[in-house]
Order: sequence, then structure tokens, then C-alpha cells
Amino acid sequence: MNSDLQVKKNIENALNNFLDEEQSLREVTTSFLNALGYYSRRVGREDIDNERFERLKAAAGKTTNQDRKLCVDDWQSFAQIMQVADEEVNQQLKPKQTTLFESTEIDYGLRTSYMFDTIRLKGDTYTRTQLANITRFVSMQIPQSFMLIFRYGDVLTLAIINRRENLRDPSKQVLEKVTLIKDINLQSPNRAHIDIISELHLQRLIENEGINNFDTLHNAWESILNTEPLNRKFYKELYKWYQWAVAECKFPDDDNDMQVIRIITRLLFIWFLKEKKLVPEDLFKEKDMQIYLKHHDPETSNYYQVILQNLFFATLNTPINERAFSTRDQRNHRDSSKYRYKDLMQDPDRFLEHLRQVPFVNGGLFDSLDTFKGQKAGGKRIDC
Repeated sequence: MNSDLQVKKNIENALNNFLDEEQSLREVTTSFLNALGYYSRRVGREDIDNERFERLKAAAGKTTNQDRKLCVDDWQSFAQIMQVADEEVNQQLKPKQTTLFESTEIDYGLRTSYMFDTIRLKGDTYTRTQLANITRFVSMQIPQSFMLIFRYGDVLTLAIINRRENLRDPSKQVLEKVTLIKDINLQSPNRAHIDIISELHLQRLIENEGINNFDTLHNAWESILNTEPLNRKFYKELYKWYQWAVAECKFPDDDNDMQVIRIITRLLFIWFLKEKKLVPEDLFKEKDMQIYLKHHDPETSNYYQVILQNLFFATLNTPINERAFSTRDQRNHRDSSKYRYKDLMQDPDRFLEHLRQVPFVNGGLFDSLDTFKGQKAGGKRIDC
């Protein structure tokens, strides 16, 4: 199989392709699934998809409060991309093996299979509840387990719904929770999204999870997308980073544990604000730092001082109408509510204007605890 790095690069490129208006939604979605190692001769047809789309919209329009729950007026197009069953998994297990009969049509009677569908919405943003409601509705119209790929704005959302047999009637199925990988940025997808998506690569599942048919594929997907393991993995990796940072970072007061915890807490909160579009995303992209920093060098503290300190104290902890650059010695004065490090910036005025949209957070998290420790800190300022 390709290296993990190559798989992730292929996924990122496939996501970028969704922004190409010259390619159809079917084409770019197929390329995305191929980047995940999913291929099938059972593919959808445009004429059948158009008919199914009209039936879906008609059925959705008859539901109660459909405008609020299902956003039917925003549905633009729908396509069934491919169907993956035991045959497709076996082709990955034994690529040289051929079958006596290979279907080129989607088999709607084949329940033990995955259906990959996509829907285009015309809005820019949707809540988790809205997307989950649409997924649940569509799943009631399709008997197979399926992934519904939403395309809207400049993002993608992957939705998977769990099914289980009805304990009273094994011929029926019960729909369980909807799992979403939400708002994947198509232009610059974040690493966490790429990491999760890459774990769904079919060859990786075969090698790491031992899948060999539809049932084991289904179980592997549920396991990977289960929120509890994802949360445990996140906090485990965060703790490993915390241990590394405590050992590597140097603070004037030598209280590394407290200082690292403080910065982690602040960054987690800022990440939440960024996801809500309240903090500019480009502040956290290395390639965009050239706009703000004269010299971006990971071996220096320029990024921390210019971007993070000014974001923490002079922005999030200062009312918008009071934000301004200090008129005093910017490196040594005690008023952290003013922007500093002007000499390290490419365009100070542009930087200040860029942060006008960031809200004032009046909760103590971004209070500056700057002090002078005399000889212990060598008379140096502690910015924390």
C-alpha cells in the first residue's frame, strides 16, 4: 500500500478537486472515494439518480416541518456514486483474482453492501442536527448501509448512520445514531480531518483491522468513527504533546507545568473560536505567516510573541474600541493590553485591522499574569 504520507496527500488533493467547477459532483466524489481505496463496477446512472432525487424531494416535502428539519429547498442535486460489497473487498484482498460475473449495475436488493451517495446543498453552513436529519431521512429510503457525502459552501461533511437488526423482527432494521465528520475545509483541510479520513482507507482497514467482507468492513467503520475512541485518541495525543512541551520549553519562572497547561487551555478555546469563524484561520497556517512576520523561524519565539501574545492579551482580552499599538517601549512596558513587537511585523496596521473581527472575551482566561521576578528570572519579563 502507499505510504501514510502519500495516502493523506492523495486525500487532500481529492478534497481540493471539489472546488473545480469544471468537474461534476459525481466525478470529484468518485475521485475522493478512489483516494480512499474504494472502487466498484457497480456505479450509479445519471438518469436513475435524477428520478430518485425527485422522489426523495417529493417524499421529504410531505414530512412535517420539512423546511426546518430537512432544508429541502436547499437540495440541489443527488447522486449514487458506487456500491461496495464482498466482491469489491475480495478484489482488494486478491487483486489478480477474477469473478465469473461482475455486475455493472447497482443492486438495490443487495442489503449487505455499502452505498456511497452525495448531495449538493446551496447554503454555506448547516448545523449537525440539520445534516443528521437529512441523513436519517435518506437512510429510510435506501435499504443499504451508506455514507452520505454533503457538499456545501467550501466544505464537505461525511455522514454515516448505524443500523442494527430489529430484535423483534430480524427482517427489519433499526436506525441508530448518525456520525458526522463535519465541515472538512476543501481548500485547506486540517490535519485532524485528514487523519480520521485516512483511517477509512480500504487497504489500511484490510491490513490493520483484518476485514475480509462487508460485515467486517461495516464494523471497522463503526469502530473508527465512534466518538468515544476518537475522544480518547485526541486526549492521549494532547497529553503526549503536553509531556513533550514541559520537557522542551523554557519559561523564566521555571513553572513549566502550569505555563504549558495555560497555553493549551487558551489554544483549545481559540481553536473553538476559529471553527466558529470568530478568529481568522490564516493566523494558524505557516504559509500565511509571511504576511505578518518579517522573519518566521520556528527556532525563535517570533510567532508566539507577534501572533499568540497579541491575540491573547491585546485582542481577546481587550475591548475592540480600545485595541491599539503601544506608544511606549513595546518590549518592556507592563501594559499587555496594547499590541507590541511592531518591529517584528511586516505590516502592523494590516495586522491590527485583520483582528478587528475577533470578539472581546471577558472571562479571565486571557488575563495577563506578567510579572517581574527580579534575580530569579534575570530581571526579564514573564509573558504568560
